[in-house]
Amino acid sequence: MIGLFINTIPVRIKTQQDETFQELLRRCQKEMLEAEPFTLSASI
Repeated sequence: MIGLFINTIPVRIKTQQDETFQELLRRCQKEMLEAEPFTLSASI
């Protein structure tokens, strides 16, 4: 069971009142993909 949680990262998500759950998931996915190029910045 522990292996399933090794690469998890807590993410703060702000919701918008008029946003559907599907829109929320799409927005989160878009923001994570935009941030991906910077994932190794701190270790270099």
